[in-house]
Amino acid sequence: MNRRAGKPSRIADAVASVAFIAIAGVGAQAADPHDAAKLAAAQAIFARHVPAQAEMLKCLSVAEPKFFLLVRQDWDEALASVRRLLAQANFPPDQISEMISRAEPKALMADAGDPAALRAQCEHDDAWRQRWQTAEYLLFRSEIEKFVAGK
Repeated sequence: MNRRAGKPSRIADAVASVAFIAIAGVGAQAADPHDAAKLAAAQAIFARHVPAQAEMLKCLSVAEPKFFLLVRQDWDEALASVRRLLAQANFPPDQISEMISRAEPKALMADAGDPAALRAQCEHDDAWRQRWQTAEYLLFRSEIEKFVAGK
């Protein structure tokens, strides 16, 4: 305040404005909607789909190889879409990349092992076939879409 005129000084006004902006900025960062709980919820969707998708892709590659590339392409497209959805929802880019890289076909197929042993395992347990035949793997994208939309 200007002591002589009883009016606030321009310097005092500037200091108050800077202090307000600093406080408001801290509050905005603390209220970020993409906190650990929201990230954990997105990771839970990945955790539900990625292991089953890995099994499906591996089994498809030995049991139904003529369909493998088509289904892999569907999964690649789903991952690209999920990446865009998470980016549009302002998830941290490093977290998006980490989740997506673990779900990419190359990562899922990394430990496929011996084709004959895999084929025998896939014939014994055909949950992967159910996932493929009912296109359950396509629900991954829609679950992320609903999650991002808050539904």
